[in-house]
Amino acid sequence: MAGNDTQGDSQGHVTPVRAEVERLLTEAERRERAAHQRVRFWGAIDIALGFPAAVRCS
Repeated sequence: MAGNDTQGDSQGHVTPVRAEVERLLTEAERRERAAHQRVRFWGAIDIALGFPAAVRCS
Protein backbone atom coordinates (compact mmCIF):
# COMPACT_ATOMS: atom_id res chain seq x y z
CA MET A 1 0.00 0.00 0.00
CA ALA A 2 3.04 2.27 -0.04
CA GLY A 3 2.66 5.42 -2.11
CA ASN A 4 -1.13 5.29 -2.39
CA ASP A 5 -2.39 7.94 0.06
CA THR A 6 -5.50 8.79 -1.95
CA GLN A 7 -7.38 5.52 -1.40
CA GLY A 8 -8.56 3.56 1.62
CA ASP A 9 -6.79 0.32 2.43
CA SER A 10 -8.20 -3.14 1.72
CA GLN A 11 -10.10 -3.16 5.04
CA GLY A 12 -12.02 0.02 4.21
CA HIS A 13 -10.03 2.44 6.39
CA VAL A 14 -9.79 6.00 5.16
CA THR A 15 -6.34 7.53 4.91
CA PRO A 16 -5.74 10.90 6.59
CA VAL A 17 -5.26 12.62 3.22
CA ARG A 18 -8.57 11.31 1.88
CA ALA A 19 -10.34 12.25 5.11
CA GLU A 20 -9.00 15.81 4.84
CA VAL A 21 -10.06 16.11 1.20
CA GLU A 22 -13.56 14.91 2.08
CA ARG A 23 -13.71 17.40 4.96
CA LEU A 24 -12.63 20.22 2.65
CA LEU A 25 -15.25 19.27 0.07
CA THR A 26 -17.97 19.19 2.71
CA GLU A 27 -16.91 22.59 4.03
CA ALA A 28 -16.81 24.06 0.51
CA GLU A 29 -20.33 22.78 -0.20
CA ARG A 30 -21.60 24.27 3.06
CA ARG A 31 -20.03 27.64 2.26
CA GLU A 32 -21.48 27.57 -1.24
CA ARG A 33 -25.00 27.03 0.14
CA ALA A 34 -24.53 29.86 2.65
CA ALA A 35 -23.26 32.22 -0.07
CA HIS A 36 -26.22 31.35 -2.29
CA GLN A 37 -28.64 32.11 0.55
CA ARG A 38 -26.95 35.49 1.12
CA VAL A 39 -27.24 36.34 -2.59
CA ARG A 40 -30.95 35.53 -2.55
CA PHE A 41 -31.49 37.55 0.64
CA TRP A 42 -29.66 40.66 -0.59
CA GLY A 43 -31.33 40.39 -3.99
CA ALA A 44 -34.72 40.51 -2.28
CA ILE A 45 -33.61 43.43 -0.09
CA ASP A 46 -32.36 45.30 -3.16
CA ILE A 47 -35.73 44.90 -4.87
CA ALA A 48 -37.69 45.72 -1.71
CA LEU A 49 -35.77 48.93 -1.11
CA GLY A 50 -35.31 49.92 -4.75
CA PHE A 51 -38.93 49.63 -5.80
CA PRO A 52 -40.29 52.32 -3.43
CA ALA A 53 -37.40 54.61 -4.40
CA ALA A 54 -38.16 54.13 -8.10
CA VAL A 55 -41.88 54.78 -7.59
CA ARG A 56 -41.20 57.92 -5.57
CA CYS A 57 -38.80 59.35 -8.18
CA SER A 58 -41.14 58.86 -11.11
